[in-house]
Amino acid sequence: MSDTYEEYEREYNTYLSRTRSFLASTRSVSTLRECERLLREAKRCAHAMQGLAELDGDMLKIAEANRRISRDITPLSREVAMALDMKRGGGSSIAQRDELFGRSQYTSPSLDEETGAASDTQSLLYSSESLLLESQA
Repeated sequence: MSDTYEEYEREYNTYLSRTRSFLASTRSVSTLRECERLLREAKRCAHAMQGLAELDGDMLKIAEANRRISRDITPLSREVAMALDMKRGGGSSIAQRDELFGRSQYTSPSLDEETGAASDTQSLLYSSESLLLESQA
Protein backbone atom coordinates (compact mmCIF):
# COMPACT_ATOMS: atom_id res chain seq x y z
CA MET A 1 0.00 0.00 0.00
CA SER A 2 1.32 3.43 -0.92
CA ASP A 3 1.66 6.27 1.50
CA THR A 4 3.05 9.21 -0.45
CA TYR A 5 1.93 11.05 -3.54
CA GLU A 6 4.98 9.81 -5.42
CA GLU A 7 4.31 6.17 -4.52
CA TYR A 8 0.71 6.45 -5.70
CA GLU A 9 1.97 8.12 -8.86
CA ARG A 10 4.36 5.20 -9.52
CA GLU A 11 1.52 2.71 -8.96
CA TYR A 12 -0.75 4.74 -11.23
CA ASN A 13 1.83 4.76 -14.01
CA THR A 14 2.39 1.00 -13.62
CA TYR A 15 -1.34 0.29 -13.89
CA LEU A 16 -1.70 2.46 -16.99
CA SER A 17 1.38 0.96 -18.61
CA ARG A 18 0.03 -2.57 -18.10
CA THR A 19 -3.38 -1.52 -19.40
CA ARG A 20 -1.91 0.00 -22.55
CA SER A 21 0.22 -3.08 -23.05
CA PHE A 22 -2.84 -5.34 -22.83
CA LEU A 23 -4.79 -3.11 -25.21
CA ALA A 24 -1.94 -3.19 -27.73
CA SER A 25 -1.95 -7.00 -27.75
CA THR A 26 -4.69 -9.47 -28.59
CA ARG A 27 -7.88 -8.29 -26.95
CA SER A 28 -9.47 -11.34 -25.40
CA VAL A 29 -12.32 -11.06 -22.92
CA SER A 30 -10.00 -12.00 -20.07
CA THR A 31 -7.42 -9.32 -20.96
CA LEU A 32 -10.18 -6.73 -21.29
CA ARG A 33 -11.50 -7.69 -17.86
CA GLU A 34 -7.98 -7.29 -16.49
CA CYS A 35 -7.82 -3.87 -18.15
CA GLU A 36 -11.04 -2.90 -16.35
CA ARG A 37 -9.50 -3.99 -13.03
CA LEU A 38 -6.25 -2.12 -13.73
CA LEU A 39 -8.14 1.03 -14.65
CA ARG A 40 -10.15 0.83 -11.41
CA GLU A 41 -6.87 0.59 -9.49
CA ALA A 42 -5.38 3.49 -11.46
CA LYS A 43 -8.47 5.57 -10.69
CA ARG A 44 -8.12 4.68 -7.00
CA CYS A 45 -4.50 5.89 -7.12
CA ALA A 46 -5.51 9.13 -8.86
CA HIS A 47 -8.13 9.81 -6.18
CA ALA A 48 -5.60 9.06 -3.45
CA MET A 49 -3.12 11.42 -5.11
CA GLN A 50 -5.79 14.11 -5.25
CA GLY A 51 -6.60 13.62 -1.56
CA LEU A 52 -2.95 13.80 -0.53
CA ALA A 53 -2.46 16.92 -2.65
CA GLU A 54 -5.49 18.52 -1.03
CA LEU A 55 -4.07 17.77 2.41
CA ASP A 56 -0.80 19.42 1.36
CA GLY A 57 -2.65 22.33 -0.28
CA ASP A 58 -0.72 21.81 -3.54
CA MET A 59 -3.02 23.18 -6.23
CA LEU A 60 -0.81 21.96 -9.10
CA LYS A 61 -0.89 18.37 -7.89
CA ILE A 62 -4.65 18.57 -7.30
CA ALA A 63 -5.20 19.75 -10.87
CA GLU A 64 -2.82 17.11 -12.26
CA ALA A 65 -4.61 14.32 -10.38
CA ASN A 66 -7.94 15.52 -11.82
CA ARG A 67 -6.47 15.70 -15.31
CA ARG A 68 -5.15 12.16 -15.01
CA ILE A 69 -8.69 10.86 -14.66
CA SER A 70 -10.10 12.85 -17.56
CA ARG A 71 -7.05 12.55 -19.81
CA ASP A 72 -5.96 8.96 -19.21
CA ILE A 73 -8.51 6.83 -17.40
CA THR A 74 -11.77 7.97 -19.00
CA PRO A 75 -10.70 7.42 -22.65
CA LEU A 76 -9.10 4.07 -21.84
CA SER A 77 -12.22 2.98 -19.93
CA ARG A 78 -14.37 3.85 -22.94
CA GLU A 79 -12.07 1.91 -25.25
CA VAL A 80 -12.16 -1.15 -22.99
CA ALA A 81 -15.96 -0.94 -22.69
CA MET A 82 -16.36 -0.69 -26.48
CA ALA A 83 -13.99 -3.62 -27.02
CA LEU A 84 -15.89 -5.72 -24.48
CA ASP A 85 -19.15 -4.80 -26.18
CA MET A 86 -17.71 -5.91 -29.53
CA LYS A 87 -16.56 -9.21 -28.01
CA ARG A 88 -20.07 -9.81 -26.70
CA GLY A 89 -21.47 -9.22 -30.18
CA GLY A 90 -22.94 -5.77 -29.62
CA GLY A 91 -22.21 -2.65 -31.62
CA SER A 92 -20.58 -2.44 -35.00
CA SER A 93 -17.35 -1.09 -36.36
CA ILE A 94 -19.29 1.61 -38.20
CA ALA A 95 -20.90 2.76 -34.94
CA GLN A 96 -17.48 2.83 -33.28
CA ARG A 97 -16.02 4.85 -36.13
CA ASP A 98 -18.93 7.30 -35.96
CA GLU A 99 -18.39 7.71 -32.23
CA LEU A 100 -14.67 8.16 -32.67
CA PHE A 101 -14.83 10.68 -35.48
CA GLY A 102 -18.19 12.23 -34.73
CA ARG A 103 -21.20 12.29 -36.95
CA SER A 104 -20.24 15.36 -38.90
CA GLN A 105 -21.59 15.87 -42.37
CA TYR A 106 -18.30 17.09 -43.78
CA THR A 107 -17.88 16.86 -47.52
CA SER A 108 -14.58 17.65 -49.10
CA PRO A 109 -14.47 20.50 -51.61
CA SER A 110 -14.41 19.63 -55.28
CA LEU A 111 -11.09 20.30 -56.95
CA ASP A 112 -12.79 20.58 -60.35
CA GLU A 113 -14.53 23.84 -59.56
CA GLU A 114 -12.64 27.01 -60.48
CA THR A 115 -14.22 28.92 -57.62
CA GLY A 116 -13.77 26.03 -55.19
CA ALA A 117 -10.67 24.67 -53.49
CA ALA A 118 -8.24 25.66 -56.25
CA SER A 119 -9.27 29.29 -55.89
CA ASP A 120 -9.06 29.09 -52.10
CA THR A 121 -5.61 27.54 -52.30
CA GLN A 122 -4.41 30.31 -54.60
CA SER A 123 -5.72 32.99 -52.28
CA LEU A 124 -4.09 31.31 -49.26
CA LEU A 125 -0.76 31.07 -51.07
CA TYR A 126 -0.97 34.71 -52.10
CA SER A 127 -1.90 35.74 -48.57
CA SER A 128 0.99 33.75 -47.10
CA GLU A 129 3.41 35.22 -49.60
CA SER A 130 2.30 38.78 -48.85
CA LEU A 131 2.62 38.19 -45.09
CA LEU A 132 6.09 36.80 -45.59
CA LEU A 133 7.12 39.83 -47.64
CA GLU A 134 5.67 42.18 -45.03
CA SER A 135 7.58 40.46 -42.24
CA GLN A 136 10.85 40.75 -44.15
CA ALA A 137 10.38 44.47 -44.84
